[in-house]
Order: sequence, then C-alpha cells, then structure tokens
Amino acid sequence: MNPASSVNPATLATSDGATLDVRISTSLYSELNTSYDAFRESRIAVSSALGRVGCSPDITKKMLGNSYPLSLGASRNKYIQNLRSVAQLRESQTLKRSHGYRNRNRTILRRKPRDRGKIALGRLLINYQPGQMVRILVNPAVQKGMPHRRYHGRVGAIAEKRGRAYVIEVRSGVKVPRQIIARPEHFELVEETA
Repeated sequence: MNPASSVNPATLATSDGATLDVRISTSLYSELNTSYDAFRESRIAVSSALGRVGCSPDITKKMLGNSYPLSLGASRNKYIQNLRSVAQLRESQTLKRSHGYRNRNRTILRRKPRDRGKIALGRLLINYQPGQMVRILVNPAVQKGMPHRRYHGRVGAIAEKRGRAYVIEVRSGVKVPRQIIARPEHFELVEETA
C-alpha cells in the first residue's frame, strides 16, 4: 500500500482482543463517496416519485445528510428496496372505480346527432291520464326528473301526477310494481296496436 494514498489511520478490535492498525486507501474512500452519492440520488428519485411537496434536490440532500450507507452493495439493495416500495405505493393509490348514479351510461345517455338540441314543446304539453301506457326513454339533455338508466325502454302505466312529474308504475321482475317519478321529457305514449 502506498503511504501517500492512505487516509486517516483507524484502530479496530478483533474478536481475540488484539487491535489492528487500518489505513483506508484513497481509492476505497472515493468509492465509498461515489456509492453515497448514488444512494442519495436514489432517495431523491424515490421522494420525487412519491410526489412529496417541496422535495427539491437541495432540500432532500439536506434531509438525507446524516444517513450514510455501509457499502456499495448495501446502497444498491436499499435503492432496489425503495423502488419496490414505490411500486407498492402506486398500486395502493390507484383510483377506485366510480359507482355513481350515471355510471356505464355512455351509450344509453347519448342522443343521436339529429335529435340533439331543444326539446319539442308538443312533447311537454301532453296531459297524461292515469292508466295510460308510456315507455320510459331517458333524455340526457334534461337532468331534472330523470329516472335511473335501469328503467330505460321499460313500459309502465301512469299512476298519478305529482307536481310537474308523473308517477309511473313499472313491473320489473317483482310482484309489487315499482313507482318511478319522472318528468314528461323522459317518457312517451305507447301506440296501442289493435
């Protein structure tokens, strides 16, 4: 070992109690510094991948100033472990599927291009009488008084008028008919065939 390339002698105690004079070479010292820089860069990458607020490289270097890896292999293992934890965190933070009132409505709640625009007044001014058969056809341009998409295309009987809306009794696979409250924009008369 070249005495010029040695840095700071240190004494280590062995298992049998004897002491050893150890000199760290300059090349080993620079290798440890390189591994520390790689370790610090990996921590910066992980913290920015996690999306922490204010995780500029300068702030992260200040925060990580005290931590120092033991060796090059240890820093590499730590880097791999950090990447795995980031992947697990991303899996846990994926958005859950929405189960809202209007989900899965892309085709049902879409009007044909020639039907778009204002609603015909004639359809709104019809006076429906109890007992008349109507077909529920949801009009997505009007949100008020819109029945659930489950009843789109179902046929029912007008039970009563309630405000501007009508109560429609629909049999949808149950013994007791369901009562749907809908405005006249969302249903039309069924032509009875003789």
